[in-house]
Amino acid sequence: VDPNNPNIIWYGSIRAGLQKGVNSGGTWTWSQVPASSVPFGVAAKKGGEAGVTFVLCDANEGQTITYAGVFDAGSSPRTGGVYKTTDGTNWTKVSMSSGSFNTPRRAQMASNGTLYITGGGEGVFKLPRGGSMSAITPSISKAYFNGVAVDPNDADGNIVYVADKASKKMWRSADGGTTWAEQNSTSHDRQEPDGT
Repeated sequence: VDPNNPNIIWYGSIRAGLQKGVNSGGTWTWSQVPASSVPFGVAAKKGGEAGVTFVLCDANEGQTITYAGVFDAGSSPRTGGVYKTTDGTNWTKVSMSSGSFNTPRRAQMASNGTLYITGGGEGVFKLPRGGSMSAITPSISKAYFNGVAVDPNDADGNIVYVADKASKKMWRSADGGTTWAEQNSTSHDRQEPDGT
C-alpha cells in the first residue's frame, strides 16, 4: 500500500509481473505494469518460482518511492534486480556501485528509507534512499541469504538481521552492514515493553 495514498496498492506476482490497483469512488481498477518497465522475471528451472519477489514503498516525506524486486535466474541478458519509481508510472533499474545483482529474494525498509535486500547465493545488499546499491554480505562461505529484518525502533536504519539458509544461522549488523555478528540463543535477548 502506498503510505502517502491508501488508494494505491501494488501486487508482485510469480508469473504475471507487477500489478497496480487504484481505488476511485469505491471501485478498484487493476492494471499490468508493462514488462518493458518491470520485467516478469525468469525461474532457475522450468516450473520454478521467480517473478516479482517483493514490492515496498518508502514514504519519503510525502513523495513515495516504490521498489520492486525482479528475480531472473535465466541466461544472459538477465533483467533481474531492483526497480524503482517515484511517480508510480516510470520505472528504472537501480544501479549497483559495482558488480551485478539479478536474484533478489526478500527486502525490508528501514525507518530512514534504506532498503536491505537478500539475494540467495548472490549475497546481501543495501540501497540508501537516493544512493546506489552495494553489497554488504557477511563473510561466510557457501551462504544462501533469504530472510531479512530491520529494527523498526532504529531511527538511523542501521540495525539489520539476515538469515542464512545454508548454515541455518542469523547475522546481525548494528552499522548498516559494515560489520556482522553471528547471533546465538543468548546474544540477542531483549525485553519488550510489555515484559516478554
